[in-house]
Amino acid sequence: MHWQTLDKKGLVKLYKGKNGGFLLIASLDRIFLPGLAEIFQGKLNECILENKIYPDRSTCILRKKINTVEKCENNKKRKK
Repeated sequence: MHWQTLDKKGLVKLYKGKNGGFLLIASLDRIFLPGLAEIFQGKLNECILENKIYPDRSTCILRKKINTVEKCENNKKRKK
């Protein structure tokens, strides 16, 4: 289950039992969309977009968009 993986990565703390649950323990500056996607989907070796395979991740259009979103969110956090 993904909760155990998130626990092992130090992102959440799991509590077992009747009143169990989870608690986010990682600081927000350690949590990134690509890292979460890798936990839930596995490592992405290729980017598939518009029926094209981009073996070089640096040329992947989707990767560039994700990086732009991450940078924007990180800048917003720094301004707070």
